[in-house]
Amino acid sequence: MNRIFNDAYKSNLSCVIIEDIERLIEFTHFGQRFTNSILQDLLVNLKWKPSEPERKILIIGTTSIPEIMDELEVGGSFYS
Repeated sequence: MNRIFNDAYKSNLSCVIIEDIERLIEFTHFGQRFTNSILQDLLVNLKWKPSEPERKILIIGTTSIPEIMDELEVGGSFYS
């Protein structure tokens, strides 16, 4: 994941699509389990800003359970 975001930030215009965020972090409804290391890595990459103001990145994320994404603090990184 870091490599994808690093490559995206090297371009002047980039788009990263993260599909099925709940599957990426291995979320399960039973006990609301997920892989915290992947979630933390995702959050860091979502909050990272390009060092040069002329570089722009569009990040699109999809999920089938948006209410859980807010609890995991991922939802605030996206416009709904």
